[in-house]
Amino acid sequence: MDDATRTPGKSKNAKSVPEVTATMKSRRNGTRHRDDKKAAAAIPVASSVLSINHQAQMLGANNVPRPVTAEPVVSNSDNALQPKKRKPRSTQAARARREAGTATVKTPSIETTPPTTSPLVTSSVKSALPRSTQGEEVSPNSTSTQPTRPLPKAPSWKTSWMFRDTTGSPLRTIEAKSLEPDSIQVSSEGGFETLCSYNWQNNGAIYVPGAPPRWSPPALPTTLTQDTGRQFIDQNASRVPKFPFEPAFAALAVMKPNALLDEVDIIVNRNSLRKLLDFSAGKKLDAFCMGLHMIDKTLVISRKERNAQQMIHGASNAGYGHNFEKTFTKPDHGMGNSSSHHRVIRYHIGPLNCVVRFEVDAYYEDPDTAHSPEPTRPSKESVDTITAAMAQLDMATLPPTQSKSRKAPADKSTRVVEKGVSVDPLKLAEIKAKKFARLNEALPQLWFGRTPYFMNGNHNKGEVHSISISHAKSDFPRWEEANQDRLRKMVSLLAELRGAVALVQGKAAVLVYDDKGGPLKVYAMKNNQGVLPSGIIAKHWGNSKEDPQ
Repeated sequence: MDDATRTPGKSKNAKSVPEVTATMKSRRNGTRHRDDKKAAAAIPVASSVLSINHQAQMLGANNVPRPVTAEPVVSNSDNALQPKKRKPRSTQAARARREAGTATVKTPSIETTPPTTSPLVTSSVKSALPRSTQGEEVSPNSTSTQPTRPLPKAPSWKTSWMFRDTTGSPLRTIEAKSLEPDSIQVSSEGGFETLCSYNWQNNGAIYVPGAPPRWSPPALPTTLTQDTGRQFIDQNASRVPKFPFEPAFAALAVMKPNALLDEVDIIVNRNSLRKLLDFSAGKKLDAFCMGLHMIDKTLVISRKERNAQQMIHGASNAGYGHNFEKTFTKPDHGMGNSSSHHRVIRYHIGPLNCVVRFEVDAYYEDPDTAHSPEPTRPSKESVDTITAAMAQLDMATLPPTQSKSRKAPADKSTRVVEKGVSVDPLKLAEIKAKKFARLNEALPQLWFGRTPYFMNGNHNKGEVHSISISHAKSDFPRWEEANQDRLRKMVSLLAELRGAVALVQGKAAVLVYDDKGGPLKVYAMKNNQGVLPSGIIAKHWGNSKEDPQ
């Protein structure tokens, strides 16, 4: 019989309502008492675990085990004794315990000795703690006394392209103030030798020896339009990006096919020499980059630009130089399809035997000067030999249909056409269009190219009202004397670069100047594809020390 069918009455085991209520309160108090003991035991454990984890985080420990949190132990029998209708309201003591537990979690400064009941947690944290040289644990509050190195300056978006082909840290850093002048005087009195010349054609071929355009000014005043369209920054690199010096050797194969370059110390573009001279003088320059390669004992310095061409849109700050050249010069017979004329000459800069390539703007027939033959190359080669070689290359009388096309060897990409006339180097001219041109500003460019004449179109917003013509060659000795210190420092710089690249594995490096007023930095080259085809190197760098021509 269940409780629902019992008749009312009082049995001997029956209890009154007050007694039942007292019993339930007693049981609840007993449960709370047990919960208090369990919570009290859990608080130190949780505090210890949190303290240990906090210490590991403060010390930068790796592989720290996941923090362990103490959870209250719940008894099913105790839950069965709780009223089912609603959860009893927490007592003040329970609320205080919860607040104490919350404070323990939020307070990382509590430090408690780990209990022996948690050996796994203690061991894993302890193994992650750093140790001193004496084998003792380092205190989390101790600070390191080792000096911190400044982080290297990250390249900007304007210079990041310079580092694409570099690897590792700089192999050498060169400060301009650390350069010492070379002991040998630098002078142009020793003359120079013309190795070859060529014209780039719009179809991608070269005319050898080619010819620069002739100076032929119109009546003044005349008005120029601003430069627009696509212009070359470095036409050689634009047309032959893998081997920018290859077109020069294609011309050399026609004009001096047996030339040996074992005694040459430096092969370089005029533009690169101007930048290295300005760096040696301590000037703050725009960023630049160059490729460095060793062929036997010869350092080849390649010009490297972010873009070999540029688009000029005729903006308000655009110049007039390109249109000035087109307006004031005329191409010689058969050279109308030419876009530029280039020359390669050899001379000494102090003790260094240098081969220099540069672009020529025009040649000038000076009506007031009768040029007498002058020695224009080292004394070891006779004037008669060079004159005879040039005479054989004079193609001025040949009609365009009789020009000969020579197929380039398999390892070359430049098509050679024998066509043009050898122009006397004493007639070459540099042309500029500026409001107020100063010869001193142009002299470094003229000196490195051994260019004797300088023309400037004096203009106001494109209207050319007068022309200045200077015989710059007569100012070479004066300029050399005024700049002797920086010229000798540049010699020391070239010698240092030559020695540095010779020690690099693969004999290839990248020269970077990315910080205005900063140092030059030499990096090992990441992808060394060489600077010239192997066939050219085998032909012009041999065992013989004498040029047979």
